[in-house]
Amino acid sequence: MDLDQLRALVSVVDRGSFVTASQALGVSRATLRAKLEALEEELGMQLLVRSKRGTKATEAGQRFATRARVLLRDADSLAHFAESETGTVRGELRALLPIGLPSAMNARFVAQARERHPELRLRIDLCEDPLSVTHEPYDLIIHFGEGVSSGPYRTFVLTHLPLRALASPAYLDAHGRPERAEDLAEHALASWLYPGSEATTWPLREGGSVAVEPHVSSSDAFMLRLIASAGRGIALLPYSELTRSISPGADLEPVLPDILGGETSVRVLLPEATSAMPRSRAAAELSREVAAGLLGVSFSEL
Repeated sequence: MDLDQLRALVSVVDRGSFVTASQALGVSRATLRAKLEALEEELGMQLLVRSKRGTKATEAGQRFATRARVLLRDADSLAHFAESETGTVRGELRALLPIGLPSAMNARFVAQARERHPELRLRIDLCEDPLSVTHEPYDLIIHFGEGVSSGPYRTFVLTHLPLRALASPAYLDAHGRPERAEDLAEHALASWLYPGSEATTWPLREGGSVAVEPHVSSSDAFMLRLIASAGRGIALLPYSELTRSISPGADLEPVLPDILGGETSVRVLLPEATSAMPRSRAAAELSREVAAGLLGVSFSEL
């Protein structure tokens, strides 16, 4: 019996599904099943019952999972104690990043983490809305939009991102440059979806919004920049030194810059319970350094 088997059991019991449990643990369903079958064989008891409606713990499995949770919490506490005592950053760092964050920023984070902390293993997951899975055991969450209103977290702003309507000069030469917000109805539009936004409204610089009918909407800002760069329409996108320097479509032209525009932010979220641990502190510092190197920005503690 080992801790990985116990984590596998608790994950399946909590989620009622091998699929979601395997995704949360970052292992294949076959590996997860093998761990649990080996555990059941070693204990000589059935822990789980599988059906078309999902997976449930047997009575014995439920009692065993309850004891396993206590043991896993104790094991995590010991690991955190060892990190604090030695100051060495090791083990696995689980980071959750939003879809659409520039790839160059992600790559810089990985490279600097490996250089600074060679004993640290990284697991990086991507999610459309990272705030929807804050219950998962991540050490670091980066997300767009407003911060969490409550909960056991520490958060800080990496940077604020202006939002602008952008198009390639070739598209605008071919289809005309809008002179009023109402002229957008005559163009192919693409909307960036971030937490709190709506695909069918674009913000106005003086407040409020204008209704639009986008031909495509996505949470992947990087993909939408490619679409706009290819001359396929006007896209509402983050517009900053970061996006201009490390994203495709550096020649994109602002559309109605005095009329259309808003702002969102990129934020870091750290679970309060582990925020003081060397691993979490290192992750936060790396995030700041990477953003500062690419953006030249300062940070706001919230």
